Amino acid sequence: MKQLYKLIAVSALFLGFNNAGAQVSSRIVSSQTDKHDGTSWQHYDSSRYIFNWGNNNPGDASTIYSMQKDTTIALFYNASMYYGLYKHAYTYDAQGRVIQHLWLTQSPPLSGNWINYQNVTYTYDANGNMLSEKTEEWDNVNNAWKNMGLDSRYYTNNKLMKDSIKFWDATLSVWYYNSANTYSYSGDTTFRAFDTHDYATHTWSHYSRYILVYDANNNNTFSQYDQWYSWLNNYRPYYKTIYVYNANNQQLSYTNQMWDTVANAFVNSDRNVYAYNASYQLVADSAGVWNTTTNSWDATTAIKHIMDSVNHTDTAIGLKWDAATSSFVNDVRRTGTFNSYYQITSGITEHWNTLASAWQGANNDYSYKYYYELVNLAVPSVAVNKPQVMLFPSPANTVVNLSVNWEKATSFSVAVIDIQGRILKRYMEHNIKDYKSVIPVADLPAGNYNVIISSGAVTTSERFTIMK
Repeated sequence: MKQLYKLIAVSALFLGFNNAGAQVSSRIVSSQTDKHDGTSWQHYDSSRYIFNWGNNNPGDASTIYSMQKDTTIALFYNASMYYGLYKHAYTYDAQGRVIQHLWLTQSPPLSGNWINYQNVTYTYDANGNMLSEKTEEWDNVNNAWKNMGLDSRYYTNNKLMKDSIKFWDATLSVWYYNSANTYSYSGDTTFRAFDTHDYATHTWSHYSRYILVYDANNNNTFSQYDQWYSWLNNYRPYYKTIYVYNANNQQLSYTNQMWDTVANAFVNSDRNVYAYNASYQLVADSAGVWNTTTNSWDATTAIKHIMDSVNHTDTAIGLKWDAATSSFVNDVRRTGTFNSYYQITSGITEHWNTLASAWQGANNDYSYKYYYELVNLAVPSVAVNKPQVMLFPSPANTVVNLSVNWEKATSFSVAVIDIQGRILKRYMEHNIKDYKSVIPVADLPAGNYNVIISSGAVTTSERFTIMK
C-alpha cells in the first residue's frame, strides 16, 4: 500500500504545466488531506482515482464525481503509512449511467486483501429516471450478498410522485417499509409529505411536510417545513424560509422564521445576506440573528471572498462579531491555489490566533493537496447536461445554501455524504433547470462533507465544512 501512495505522489509532476495546446487539459488523479491536531499538521487520508480507458474528460476536485471513474481507492494514514480504507468500483450501462457501485474493504484491516463490503445496484426507466437503488451487504459467514435496503421511485408523466425506503427482514425474507415521500404539484408549488411506517403494527404515520414555491425563473422563493402532531391530528408550521434574488437570479438573501406557538405566527429567527461584484462573483456574505428585545438584526458572522485575477476565490476570510468592540474580528481563513487550467491544486483552513496576531492551523483544521495528469481532448466525449453548482457558506453551522443550474430541465438527486462515503441526507428533485435550496446541517457533527448532485451518468459534488 505504501507503493500505491508513491504512485499517487508521482502525479504531482503534472502540476504547473503550460496551457499551450487547445487539445490538452488535465484531470485529478489523487488527493491528500492533512489534519491539524492542535500542535502540528498530521497526515489524515488520501484518495486515488482510476478512469476507464478512453475517458478523456478533464476535471478537478469540484467535479470528480461527474467523471466516469472505474475505481476510487480511499486510504487513511496510520503509523507512518497509508493503508486501504475503501475501494469503490463502478459499472455503467450503454448510456453512461452507473448501474453498480461495489464497495470493498481490507480484511484483516490495514494489511489484508480487498474483500466485498457493500453492493449498490441501480435501475432506470426509458426516460432515464432512476427507478430503484438496492443496497446489499456482504455476508462473510455464508459467502454471499444479503439484502439491506431498497429505495424505489414512481413517476407519472416523468414527474416523481413517490419514493419509498424499504429494509430487509432476514427472518421472514421479506421487504418492509420504513418511510416514504409523496409528491404533489400545483402550479409553481411542490408539496412533499414524509410518512413513517411501523413494521410491528403495519401502520403508516404522518411525520412532516415540506412546501416549496418557485418564481417564473424557477428560483425557490419560499419554503416551509411543517411537522405532524397527533394530538392535533394535523400539521403545524415549524419554520419557513424566504429567498430574495437579483436580476441575474443570484440569491441576495434568505430569512428563516420560526413558528411561535404562543403568538400563533412566524417570527424572525436568522438570515444571510450576499453581495456580488460586477462579474457576478460572490464577494461577501453575512449572517445575523433576530433580537426580540430590540426587534432588530444582530450580526453574528461574515465571510469575505477575495478573488484572484481570473475571479477564482483563492481566499475566504470568516469573521465573527465581537460584542465588546461592536465589530467583526478574524475567525477562520480558507486559501487555495490553482494550476494553469484553473483547477484547484491545494487548499488550507486556518484560524486566527489572537495571541500571535496571525493565521495558524488549529485543532481539526484541514489542508488539501490535489494531483493531476494530462489528458488529450482530441478524443470526442459524449455531450452531457452538466450543472453549475454553488454551495455556501463554508464553514457552515446550521444550514448550507445549494444552487444548481442545469443546461436544461433535469430530474436529479441531492445527497449529503461524510468523508467515509455514508449517505446522511438525500432528496429527489424533478424536472428543474435552476434549483436553489437550503439544507439543514445543524444535526451533523463538525467535519468535512460533500453534497453530491446526480442525474443519470452525470454526478458532481461540492465539499463543505461544518464547524461547531
